[in-house]
Amino acid sequence: MCKGPLTRESLLVETEGHSSKTLVKEIGKGGRLIWEYTLEREEYHPTRGDAMRLLATLAELEDRARSEGKVADIREGRETAWNRKAAARRFRRWFDQEWEKRPLQIDDPHRRELADQVLKDSDNREPDYGQMHRDMIEERKYLDKIRDYEESKLQEAPLLLNELPSQTHAILEEVQEAYRVGTASCVNRPSP
Repeated sequence: MCKGPLTRESLLVETEGHSSKTLVKEIGKGGRLIWEYTLEREEYHPTRGDAMRLLATLAELEDRARSEGKVADIREGRETAWNRKAAARRFRRWFDQEWEKRPLQIDDPHRRELADQVLKDSDNREPDYGQMHRDMIEERKYLDKIRDYEESKLQEAPLLLNELPSQTHAILEEVQEAYRVGTASCVNRPSP
């Protein structure tokens, strides 16, 4: 029985406050720590470094799932498979919503391949229309334009790079955003 809030991936969330920082732990089945990150008062989302630690946990669970195919402990095998799937979904949500699908530099080739596999998997590719609708009701703004923008964002292939100069990275982010806005605005234009 869970004692605390859950993420959308059904991971248990535990928090510990430390002056201006909050330590957040997302815990899977069997008490397995899936992700741990620190939020500062100014920050509302985990950072790229935090996501790289989540990707490391995902890689470890992926390796364990492969090796446990021969293990007789069914319960441990199920927990590992469940935790692997929850970690993959959490990484995808971080990338799509909190990182906003910006280009992501992953130096390790094995982890870059794993991230590519997770992000291209078709599970959970639906935008959260319920949350978008709630945001629009409160803001009373352009729900259709935002929906088109979010749908076009979901159609993009993930862009995973190795060692990109920071200025080039910033330019690439601007171009990507301009493309998204342009694509979304074209969808809303009436045909001549």
